[in-house]
Amino acid sequence: MTKTVLVLIYTNLSFGYFCLVGKDSFANRYFRKGHTMKVYVDPNICGSTSNCVDISPDIFELNEDGIAIVKVDKVPIALQQDCREAAENCPTNAIVIEE
Repeated sequence: MTKTVLVLIYTNLSFGYFCLVGKDSFANRYFRKGHTMKVYVDPNICGSTSNCVDISPDIFELNEDGIAIVKVDKVPIALQQDCREAAENCPTNAIVIEE
């Protein structure tokens, strides 16, 4: 019996990581379990531009003072890329992602 294993190479230069995805690879186990992401907004440096709310309204909202706040404890996998995009587009770098 012959086994065929497909190995994919995934690169993402904007985040500077590289992984091999195969049957028992670290990346496959990592994503199969459900990657946990947390996000924080530093209220002391938030510029109230609402870029994050425009990009990811399911994660961010503005409080009564116009400061961005996070609406969830853990970012769902389906929204993680939007969350990264919001952090990249924050002009004051007030968004911190913990992966």
